[in-house]
Amino acid sequence: MPNELSQNGIGIIGLQDVHNSTVNVTQILGKSAEYKDLLNQLETQRELFAYLPEDQTEKRLRISQTIAQLEAQIEQFKQDVTKLAQEFNRIEINTDRLRRAKEHFEQGEIAAARAVFDSEREQMQNENDRLVREKPRIEQFLQMLKHNSEEFYMRALLERTAYDNPNWLADTCEYFERSIKAMETEGNVFQYALFLQEHNHFAQAEPWYQKYLDKFASDDQFKRAMALNNLANLHSNKKELAAAEAEYGEALDIRRKLAEVNPSEYLPDVAITLNNLAVLHSDKKELAAAEAEYREALELYRKLAEENPSAYLRDVGLTLNNLAAMHSNNYQLAAAEAEYREALELYRKLAEADPSEYLPDVALTLINIAIYYLQSRPDRERSIDLAIESLTILRPFVNSALYTQRYMQSAIWVLQKWGISMEDIQSRLESRGE
Repeated sequence: MPNELSQNGIGIIGLQDVHNSTVNVTQILGKSAEYKDLLNQLETQRELFAYLPEDQTEKRLRISQTIAQLEAQIEQFKQDVTKLAQEFNRIEINTDRLRRAKEHFEQGEIAAARAVFDSEREQMQNENDRLVREKPRIEQFLQMLKHNSEEFYMRALLERTAYDNPNWLADTCEYFERSIKAMETEGNVFQYALFLQEHNHFAQAEPWYQKYLDKFASDDQFKRAMALNNLANLHSNKKELAAAEAEYGEALDIRRKLAEVNPSEYLPDVAITLNNLAVLHSDKKELAAAEAEYREALELYRKLAEENPSAYLRDVGLTLNNLAAMHSNNYQLAAAEAEYREALELYRKLAEADPSEYLPDVALTLINIAIYYLQSRPDRERSIDLAIESLTILRPFVNSALYTQRYMQSAIWVLQKWGISMEDIQSRLESRGE
């Protein structure tokens, strides 16, 4: 099943994974030379930044930008490897090239996996071109086309990790299109649309989503709602809000009907779509509609959490954070403060049982509240204390959970807005026993 994009927080698009692969992605990353090289580059840049005097502003800014790019690249690399693991596990490994590529991939040898195809690239392309020409009249070649399509599909997914190739984006598109020319499948059409959307090629992505809707989702309401959700996210990013609202609305109608038949399966999808609509209405300043949608989503997540707290309590906290951010941005300060307080209390309780899983959520909520006391209801000491507490929590996670580095940057930003220097930040952390 493909991936679905959901709006996580106000105006932010995140990728929601709906697969579990039997391949151990952590082991693959641990063996990958490319991944280790990215980590080494990041560590080098951090060391340069740490030793660079604060008065060298331009150099620090350039290095900071490089660090941010490397962090984003590392996170994308992990997502790409996860997707490769899922797809190698899903497809039928029925050619020698696919078998050899999978063997290299499972050893973390991603460049070698690409090389399996590259060493026979001309042969693959010739096969692809010949089979495409003969497709209309020779039915027995259809199975070969299927195999060839899957090879180019996997090659497209592998190319997404080829950061040393300056033409990786264009090459990935070429491999997707060769795969689709050989045989249009639910997987390659949807994933190409998703790839284009993720890389902000919205105009190119839109017709592929439409093709998916017409060819693969016309008789499947679950798939239709999923594609409509992504198409709505696309139109929202293009500021085509009327189209986005209509698509979210149709997706919500479908999911409500599915949930009537099977609530345990589809109510989470209803909550996701309500959240997306709330983001859109909040951006349009249609606050009554946004609040109603956030509150319905929150009610659904509370009910789901009663039955499965480990799966849905985090979503309760996220929705409370979203509501609080909306209320804070619109000067409904008492409501914002109460929602932030409830979210923080919830995450603290979760962190007592599972610190490694939920302490970053505690820290993120602390940062949100610190920003609230910086921008909406200025309170210097409370804002500074909250930001310092978040940094204290996050420091053990910065190497094992790279996304927490962005949280740390936000906390430091709050402190610097209050005029706190890096030396003073370090001193305050040390006084807390760090």
